[in-house]
Amino acid sequence: MRSLVDPAADAIWDAVVITSTAAGLDERRPETDDDWNALERSAVVLAESGNLLQIDDRPIAAAGSVSELPGVDLEPSDIAARVAAEPRAWARSARELRDAGGVTLEAVRARDVDALLASGDRLYVACENCHSRFWYPDDATPSVGSVESASPSR
Repeated sequence: MRSLVDPAADAIWDAVVITSTAAGLDERRPETDDDWNALERSAVVLAESGNLLQIDDRPIAAAGSVSELPGVDLEPSDIAARVAAEPRAWARSARELRDAGGVTLEAVRARDVDALLASGDRLYVACENCHSRFWYPDDATPSVGSVESASPSR
C-alpha cells in the first residue's frame, strides 16, 4: 500500500484542485502530455495493484512492519488475520480497486477531467470499503457505499 497504492491514489486525487482565493478561483488540472502520462501510469499501478492483492498467500506487509498509526490502523498481523478470515471479501475489495483503476485509466486516456473526478470518487469508495473491513480497528461505521453507486463528492 505504501509503495504502490497510496502514491498512485494520491496522484489521482490531487490531479484536479480548485482553490478559492481573494483573487478568485485558482484551478490546477492536468493539461500537458506529461501531466496525463503521469496520471496514466498511476491508473495502471492502481489496476495492477488490485491484481497483485489477489495473489494467494501474498504477505500483507514486509516482515517486521508495524502500523504507522497504532490505534487508528490495525497492525499488519491483525489485518492478515482479517484477510485470512474473509478471503472472498478480500478478493472482492481487490477487484474493486482493480476496477476503479480501470475506470480511472479510461478517463485519463480520454483526457476527460469530469470522468477523472468521478473515477477518483469510485477509487475513494473502493479504498474506504476495504479499510473499514480490514484496516480500521473495531470500526462500527457503515461502509461508504457500493462502488457502482458512488457519486462525485468533490
